[in-house]
Parts: sequence; structure tokens; C-alpha cells
Amino acid sequence: MIKSKLNTTLQREITATIRAEYEAESAKHEPSGRLSAGQLGKPLLEQVLKVIGVPQKPIEDYALGLFRRGNSVEDNILGLLKPDKSQVEVEYRNCVGIVDAIKGDEVYEIKSVKNSQWQYLDPTNDKKRRTPDGMQSVYGGVKYAHALQGALYAMALKKPSFTVIYASADDLRVLPHTIETKEMQREVDKIISEVDQALKSHKLPKWTAREDWQEKYPQYSSYPGWISLDPELAMTKLKNTYPDSYKKLINYKGEKK
Repeated sequence: MIKSKLNTTLQREITATIRAEYEAESAKHEPSGRLSAGQLGKPLLEQVLKVIGVPQKPIEDYALGLFRRGNSVEDNILGLLKPDKSQVEVEYRNCVGIVDAIKGDEVYEIKSVKNSQWQYLDPTNDKKRRTPDGMQSVYGGVKYAHALQGALYAMALKKPSFTVIYASADDLRVLPHTIETKEMQREVDKIISEVDQALKSHKLPKWTAREDWQEKYPQYSSYPGWISLDPELAMTKLKNTYPDSYKKLINYKGEKK
């Protein structure tokens, strides 16, 4: 083994630069105060908290690195895809988002993934794994939250289908999954209505997972300090700690038509 010394000063400087650039970019964006396409798969309580402006937990250095790498991968794929339009702002039922790319009659959402996730997203993978319910396919299909996001964009633009492109961050391999918009339309409408009804109740709902992994891995929640609170305690915390957000919830008028 070659003897070396870890340059921790440079390590900290690079990490600090990544954070500073992320925070500077984030500061340019004014919160919409509306549900966003990227939040459609989150638990209802977290969606409501985000809409009324309760701060999410601070982003970790590791996640910042993944976010930056994801942007780089997306830029590469856009360069290869050569879309007609990119980064297009859309709105559907007061839910907003930014479409990665539009080419012809197709909407594209680009997702950077690790190679370790590839087997779960590759439909040609015929491997199986043992589970309590017996042997099941390793391939799990497009992730729920990504399908919701892509569908919202297609619905906003009245497109018959959309494509989620999974791109390997290691070597830019791609898995483009095309989904008919009607497959997800009812689910998207249902979630938007749930959020609107929760806000119109002027009360915080109990935390309930939308996907099994959210309950299994609560550490990945954007609002870990709220998960265990019953609605009454959550409202007390909201009123005492985030009075402006409390007022937004109490004064919410309903989905804009």
C-alpha cells in the first residue's frame, strides 16, 4: 500500500463549496406555497407541512453530493436527448412542477440512479428473491413517486403518455420507461384532492405512510420530528413554533379552480 495522508482541509473546502452553491441556488427560488409534483408520493402530513411552509430537516452533505451529481447526469442526458424544450414550468389543479424535457408528443422525467438500484429498475432482469410471501421478481418497475411526477406533467400538458428515464450515474446507461397517462391519472387526482381536503380542514392529519418504505425507514422523512405526534400535539407544535405556517393552514381557502 502506498503511504498517503488524507487532506481533510481540502475535503472540507469542497464540501463547503457544494453546500454554499446549493444554498445560493435555493435562495433564488421563492416557495410556491402549493403542492409540487415532486411531493406527490410523500405522506399526507408532510405534503401539508411543506405547502404551509414548515421547514424541512436540513439537507445532509451526502444528499447534497447526490443532488449535484443528479444535476450533472440530467444535463448529460438532455444533451443526448436533444429535446424541443427543457425545464418547462407547468400547473395542474394548483399543483406545480418543472418538466425536464419535452420532445415531440412525449414528456420526459430524468432520474439519476446508482448502479446498485439498476436491477430493481431493469425489466429485462429475470432474477428472483426469497420473501416471506415466496419467490418474487427482483424487478420492481418504475418507482411510485416518479410515476406520479411524470403523470402530473403529462396531465398538465394533456399528453397521452410520459417517459421516466433512469440514467446510471456511473456510466450513463439508460432505462426509459414509457407509461400511459391514464394509468396514473386517477391516483394523481386522488392525492391532490386529499391534500386539498386536509388543508381545508384547517387541521394537521396524522402521519401515515404512502409507501411501505416510508414507515420502514422513517430516518428518510423530511419531517422526522412530526411522525410520532398525534394531530392535536402537532397543531400545538405548529402554532407555537411556526405561527406563520399555522396562520396559512387556518386561513386556507381551498384549491384554486
